[in-house]
Amino acid sequence: MSSPSPTSYLAFLDGVIDFTLRLAEAGDRFPVAPPPDVGPELVAEVRRILECVREAQNNRVTVPWDNRSYDVAVGGHEGRTWSFEMALREQFRPLPTMSINRPTLFEDIKNQALVYYLSECISEGRQARIADTIGVLAPTFRANGPKVIRKLPGAPRSAAAWRNAENLFLKSHQCDKFGRGNISGAPAWQQQAKTGWTSSIHVSADLAPPPGKRGPSAGQLGFQTFFAENLETGILVSTALVLTHPEQYALTRAALERLSTIDHISERLLEWSFSFNVVTVIANRQAPFHRDRSSGGSEWLEVLLTIGGDPETVLELPGIGVRFQYRSGTMALFAGYTHLHGVSESTKERVCIASYARPSVQRLFRLHNPDPPTVMRSLHHNLWRQYIADILAWARQPEFTC
Repeated sequence: MSSPSPTSYLAFLDGVIDFTLRLAEAGDRFPVAPPPDVGPELVAEVRRILECVREAQNNRVTVPWDNRSYDVAVGGHEGRTWSFEMALREQFRPLPTMSINRPTLFEDIKNQALVYYLSECISEGRQARIADTIGVLAPTFRANGPKVIRKLPGAPRSAAAWRNAENLFLKSHQCDKFGRGNISGAPAWQQQAKTGWTSSIHVSADLAPPPGKRGPSAGQLGFQTFFAENLETGILVSTALVLTHPEQYALTRAALERLSTIDHISERLLEWSFSFNVVTVIANRQAPFHRDRSSGGSEWLEVLLTIGGDPETVLELPGIGVRFQYRSGTMALFAGYTHLHGVSESTKERVCIASYARPSVQRLFRLHNPDPPTVMRSLHHNLWRQYIADILAWARQPEFTC
């Protein structure tokens, strides 16, 4: 392991997040100066996300059950057994189906935040720049493109096969700008079923070759370029997380700090600004109802950012009873691990950037799971600034070993 030091992208992230929390604490009472290296456009975008989060927190809807009990009842179900899902709905009644198109927060009866819907919180200019970077992923998508799946999710071995199923993607002749595919970039990845304390970690195969192997490939270079060109995209996704679930932000950021000390991983963190340990990019695919059983847990939030698509695209969470208008520039934060969700077909090109944490990686550094997110906990902005500073100081201790 090399001596701990923050990487350049992560150092920039730290400055913006500290500014975000100072801005949130100040409210309208006094002005807050941003760091000198943060430009006015990014400042305006941070303010926009803060406004969307505040609007959502002032526009709350409560489901008639508690999330902890719901998660226990879900067990290991991934959403492929409809008879179970119908029985679950009988026990945990969803709300009468609502269609939502403004920032909204759904909570359980114990005030746990279940879904933050931040409609069109990303500026049109930023959306265009993100869209322009998707082209560098062409070789990555070619190496991980759609496949003809003869038997869609049925047998246990095909549980994840639908994610690359040809019939769920827009037709190839309609995908001139974004291409088609489903790829995951992670500075710390573990093989499926090898997520224990002693399991090794490595950079995901879509992002870099294994240690000692020749490379990187054209697809891996494309993904590396994508992250290099999306510094501020990662910052904005992280801003949404720290305002809604600051403890999760602190814990995942601390894990990234420790990962930056591991020789075969540290290089990939030089240009990593997402406060998560996995980012999946999905181009031109709809999503049937499913749960993401490898992403976090019931107390973790993942962030879905959608770019492009037609205005009729819908993100639906049937167990809660809500259909969100999924317009370009919208973020949704929720526990996809627990809550069944799906995205309708789009007639226009669309890409989803999904950011999430794998707790198994967190545990390698003795980092606990966060408490469930609530509005009340998220509002102590100065306390969270100090907590983040303290946990990063701990993570930077040279004597720390995992």
